Amino acid sequence: MVYDSIYGGLRLTEPLFTELSEFLERLQKGAELAGPNAFVPEEIAAKLLAWCSTLQAGGVSAERSLAPEDGEYVIYTPGSEVAVLHQGVFVERRVLEPILQSVGDTQMLMYRYDTGNRGGSGFVPHDQIQATGQDWSYSYWNPVTGEIRPVE
Repeated sequence: MVYDSIYGGLRLTEPLFTELSEFLERLQKGAELAGPNAFVPEEIAAKLLAWCSTLQAGGVSAERSLAPEDGEYVIYTPGSEVAVLHQGVFVERRVLEPILQSVGDTQMLMYRYDTGNRGGSGFVPHDQIQATGQDWSYSYWNPVTGEIRPVE
């Protein structure tokens, strides 16, 4: 993950996204001034700037537009291949099952996941998972009944 806009974080990379066109304009100017000695050739800098002008703001994530019934959670379907935040690094893992974990007075949605070639399983909170690739999906989960139904 490159973008850091988390409250309390250092936000070192946020300007790269919020001011990308300005960075690319500087890159193009630097390439122009450096000529053949430029680290990034002027032609590439111009293409990057042209590409940047076509970017648009993203929409609402698919997860936020889903409407679970009362008592249900939107989950990553068991068997989904996702990226799990492990010691500050995203690693590919397979979701085994959702669980609710009591944390103080609240319930936290977590997942048990396959640790890969290490054997066994691990646990990760829902907000520390990123969908990657094509081998994942959302489902609705009722923790009382255990029913998992696919998102239509």
